[in-house]
Amino acid sequence: MPTREKLEHAFVGLTGLILLAAGIAYLLVPQPLFDQVGITAGSEGMADLRTTYASGHVAVALFLVWLRSNKARRSLALPLVFILLATVSLARGY
Repeated sequence: MPTREKLEHAFVGLTGLILLAAGIAYLLVPQPLFDQVGITAGSEGMADLRTTYASGHVAVALFLVWLRSNKARRSLALPLVFILLATVSLARGY
C-alpha cells in the first residue's frame, strides 16, 4: 500500500475511533459533555439529546469502518470524513 493510501486509511480509522468514543461517551455520561457547551435539559430532554448524539456518532463511526473494510469502497471514506468535518465546522462557526 503506497504512503498516501496508508495515511488516508489511518486518518479515516482515527476519525472513526474518535467518533465511536464520543458516541459511547454521549451514551454513558452525557451531562458533562453537554455542560461544556452550555446545554441543559431535564431528564426527557437529556434522553433525546443522548439518543441523538450517541446514535449519530456511533452510526458514522461504524459506516467509516465498513467503508475502510473494502478497497472498492475505501475511496469514499476520505470524502465522507471531509464533508462531515467541514459541515460541523461551518455549522459551529455560523
